[in-house]
Amino acid sequence: MNTGSLRILRNGLALFIILLFFSLCNVTLWAVTRDPVLQRRRIQGSTRFWIRATLKALNISFSLSGAENPRSDRNYFIIANHISYVDVLLVYALRPLTGVASVEVKAGGLDGFIAKMGGSLFVERRSVRHLRGELAKVTALLRDRFNVLIFPEGTTTDGRSPLKPFKTAFFAAAADAGTPILPVAIRYETINGRPAREGDLLDAVAYYGDISFLAHAKKFLALKSITATVTVLPPVEAASAHRDQLGATLREQIQTARDT
Repeated sequence: MNTGSLRILRNGLALFIILLFFSLCNVTLWAVTRDPVLQRRRIQGSTRFWIRATLKALNISFSLSGAENPRSDRNYFIIANHISYVDVLLVYALRPLTGVASVEVKAGGLDGFIAKMGGSLFVERRSVRHLRGELAKVTALLRDRFNVLIFPEGTTTDGRSPLKPFKTAFFAAAADAGTPILPVAIRYETINGRPAREGDLLDAVAYYGDISFLAHAKKFLALKSITATVTVLPPVEAASAHRDQLGATLREQIQTARDT
């Protein structure tokens, strides 16, 4: 068995063990906590603990820029560029949060199960008819002082190309709740000790296009190490501009931070 196969086996086993205990902990918390707000806070705390364990097990580290921008005593509507499922781990490591995911993710395989166990909020983003109800769910979470994470591109990219135009419908929830928007830029710096943008190396982390989850996971689990930079930009009041204008401005800021 070669080194790559051994690494896949080792990382896969570590993930399996973490996923097992993560699921047991969160299912127990769901069962014993009746108050829905307290239940979500406990789920968030547990999920953040196991996400940090995952980062350590897979030798994924990140440097944080702009740590002074968010206040520790308030919640935010967090938006970020989207390259990989690793993005969720990096942002969740910063602070407890509820991720907003599409109903397609919920219907998926392993990624849908993990998102459900982590307390994600699943929304129907394709139907205007359901939009008002979905916005109300996000607004309620923000008013209960939860951090909410959404990837406004609506899909993943290769990490090199310009960001896709932001879908800003859920910015209205932040405006209704009076919650600031916190822009976050994610950039992968090195993979296996080499510059991430060297050749096609970044494709081992970036999960985009029509590649299957299993095919990508095989490449990802064979990696020795990943380093990233997470840049937290200054928060912006959600009602400070029309949401489309605000989306364009924040997209430009995040892309600039990603590419710097």
